[in-house]
Amino acid sequence: MTVKKIFLISIMKVIAILLVVFYHFYYIPIDFLSNNNIEVYFNYFIKTLLSCCVPLFFFVNGALLLNKQGSLDIKKHTRKIFSLILRIFIWSIFVLLFLMPLCEKPLSFKSLLITVISLKSSWINYLWFLKALIVLYIFLPIIKSSYDNHKAAFYFFMYVVFLLTFGSQFISTLINIIGHFTGKERLSVSYNIFGSFNAFSGMYGYSMGYFMLGGVLFCKKELFNQVKFKFMSVIIIPIIMFLHMCYGVIMSKNNGIIYDVVWSGYDSIFTFIIVIAIFIISLSFFKNLHFTNFINIIAENTLGIYLIHIPLEKFLHILFFNIIFKFNFLGNLLYSILIFFLSLLLSLLLKNIPVIKYMFST
Repeated sequence: MTVKKIFLISIMKVIAILLVVFYHFYYIPIDFLSNNNIEVYFNYFIKTLLSCCVPLFFFVNGALLLNKQGSLDIKKHTRKIFSLILRIFIWSIFVLLFLMPLCEKPLSFKSLLITVISLKSSWINYLWFLKALIVLYIFLPIIKSSYDNHKAAFYFFMYVVFLLTFGSQFISTLINIIGHFTGKERLSVSYNIFGSFNAFSGMYGYSMGYFMLGGVLFCKKELFNQVKFKFMSVIIIPIIMFLHMCYGVIMSKNNGIIYDVVWSGYDSIFTFIIVIAIFIISLSFFKNLHFTNFINIIAENTLGIYLIHIPLEKFLHILFFNIIFKFNFLGNLLYSILIFFLSLLLSLLLKNIPVIKYMFST
């Protein structure tokens, strides 16, 4: 790949990890049902942007892996899958053993193993993303082969995935909006329109959609590298965020509980559009050598930041639970940036330790 192509991947990875960290530590009030003021609605509006965090990572993985020259080395790819499984297992045990003494919540050996396998603990459930990535890697040999050698089959499969994930959610969204304004019965948050015909309603099926979308758009990036598309993207992002917020408000008021625009928004048409817009805007980022090097350093450590940021913040949160500045937007942003760069620093340090460095390699 050229330097510009590599940097495009890097800038999107950095945007993704920044949004992930901000989402995980989004402590500011968003409960407009009990506190109906403009600041709370603003906080909720900003949160809609965070729904792009994980989809961007799937998108970037697709851009990289599907456009990699040559056929896939199955043996090397299989080792990569088992390596990722092993790292999830080892890191989960480490996090639990690290945090248990601080929280005074000991686990028996049996409970520890069950927790690691299920990832149910709030300390390690953020690793679900890596489990979804493993599922994608299992399907990669077939997807990559069709992408390289049978484009018609690839596009057929991609459009079917789009229909059964984003399409299903979009239809559900329209029904809920119509139901809200007509007083008719509404659907649940994650209703599966296609029922048993939907093969992608389980393990985060939308991840495959973003994965394939990343491969296709990255290949066609020159088509979108025009001022008109970049201008449209800048304009459309706040508009889609506002529409997503409005839908979240409708769902919240109908169900009596705040609708999670991030977790429930990953497969929404709102997030789908914003991910594409962020990709187009990212085509503009290539300014100077120092900026490029800085971004590339962060991009090379996104896995380390991802693994470290939750246990690090849990540790700080236990020690300094009553920090007030976290509970306003600016303070929360600064706090997230602090955790972000501390995680980056720890990742850089740990990468220099023999054996341990393999935990953070990509």
